[in-house]
Amino acid sequence: MATVLSLHDPLRQLQLDIVALLEKSATDLGDEQTPLATRVHELRKRLKRARAWALLLPKALRREADRALRDVHRSLGNRRDIDATLEAIARLQPVVRRARGDGATSAFAALRHQLAAQLDRDTTATTVKQVRATLAALAATLAVQPLAGDFPQLSAGIAAIARRSRKAMRRALASGDPAHFHRWRKWMKYHMFHLRYVAPLWPDLMRAQAIAAEHTAEWLGQSQDLELVRTALASAPLPAAQRRTALAVVDREQRHLLRLAASAGLHLHAESPRALATRLDNYWLARAQRAGH
Repeated sequence: MATVLSLHDPLRQLQLDIVALLEKSATDLGDEQTPLATRVHELRKRLKRARAWALLLPKALRREADRALRDVHRSLGNRRDIDATLEAIARLQPVVRRARGDGATSAFAALRHQLAAQLDRDTTATTVKQVRATLAALAATLAVQPLAGDFPQLSAGIAAIARRSRKAMRRALASGDPAHFHRWRKWMKYHMFHLRYVAPLWPDLMRAQAIAAEHTAEWLGQSQDLELVRTALASAPLPAAQRRTALAVVDREQRHLLRLAASAGLHLHAESPRALATRLDNYWLARAQRAGH
């Protein structure tokens, strides 16, 4: 879905973009010609974008939107965890082949079989109707709110999320705690969506930063998915030797992913959030002046 960064009323344009995204999400979720797994996958991606954009709304609307979208996200959580674990196992296959880990191959095969059985019992289909109703109701609520504001209101919100991401990054790198990396990933994902949204201010520069943020969030997300694999391996009925071999593969891949995320994240957050807001405001003024000519 294409978005336009309005020079005249950016906050109102953001509001319209969120409403359009929610309406399209509700419509596409009801398309029974598309497999349920595909519809849910697309919905999850849109929910993250909608939540990121909603964080830039005024306080009251921000809280209402985030509460509704959080509830929708949680209602799909079980299906998401199963899908993410299966995808993480698939990504590990080249690593397992290079390591020639027969024990790990057997362990992951058994885990895939167990997770596939859980998918057969998944109840996501029964939640789709309620999710569509929630998204449509939220879109209707947001559509009628009279919003107006200039760009510094958006840049201040973007800086606030960058500050959260920066703080979460420092805490994660200092502690090594998976929970802290998970929180960093959440805020980095929002930061990425914000950078994408304001990329038209200076496309050549801003898109490169948005791509770097996307890679960082993706590496953190893949590391988090490996935590799901680790949990599944711990509870699966496997021989101890197979479990140890499989966990060693998970550990190596996770360390690699977190090294990549740390390097990119430190570069992205080398600039202070206040400096980021100032820079975006200056880009905005430059763009407005150019449009005035």
